[in-house]
Amino acid sequence: MKLVVIFWLFLVSCHGESVRQARKFPDDFWFGAAIAAYQVEGRSNANGKGENSWDYITHNNPEYTIDFANGDIAADTYNNYKRDVEMMGELGLDAYRCSLSWSRILPQGFTNKVNEAGIAFYNKDIDEMLKYNIQTLVTLYHWDLPQPLQELGGFANPLFSEWFEDYARVAFKRLGDRVKFWITFNEPREICYEGYGADTKAPVVNATGVGTYICSKNLLIGHAKAYHAYANDFKPTQNG
Repeated sequence: MKLVVIFWLFLVSCHGESVRQARKFPDDFWFGAAIAAYQVEGRSNANGKGENSWDYITHNNPEYTIDFANGDIAADTYNNYKRDVEMMGELGLDAYRCSLSWSRILPQGFTNKVNEAGIAFYNKDIDEMLKYNIQTLVTLYHWDLPQPLQELGGFANPLFSEWFEDYARVAFKRLGDRVKFWITFNEPREICYEGYGADTKAPVVNATGVGTYICSKNLLIGHAKAYHAYANDFKPTQNG
């Protein structure tokens, strides 16, 4: 190991300029930042937003989190999104990977009631990012399932994939004219293993082993349904 290090230092000292050039990021490289809706938005019951699984567990079992913390205020991006995006511009970011709150768009989880105030918030946020030439990458699900769906079994319900496809279609239809990059689920392992097979994340089902695999199956089917919905019905016109 010492010989390798010494040799590398020799190369740097002799050819420092070429090494520095080789380390340059390519011109088309994107620098970005990433967040989750629950972690930054706040306003957990504002303007028609419904309750989600993390709202439920932090309000009903506050001891579950460190210092009894919850996302009711968080970074208050719901009110401060303009300044948030302005700071991204000041940092020179090219991309921003955000997530949508399913329950802010569909308060009960189902498409029979769309919360127009929630749609308006995401429209304004996306438009603000476009002003700064920041590409928006949207994650449809980052751990915050609408609580009414959780009470029907959440990811353990065989109908979950249909619920997710319906929600995804609303997002594609209402935001897809400007969003060109979509992610279905953030960290599937954590969703299923920690939420359904253990007790470290909401909804704390803790059905060791079995819960993990049931959740994984329905999550993967939901991913496939959302993918094909976009590919077949939205990509031809939205070009995302």
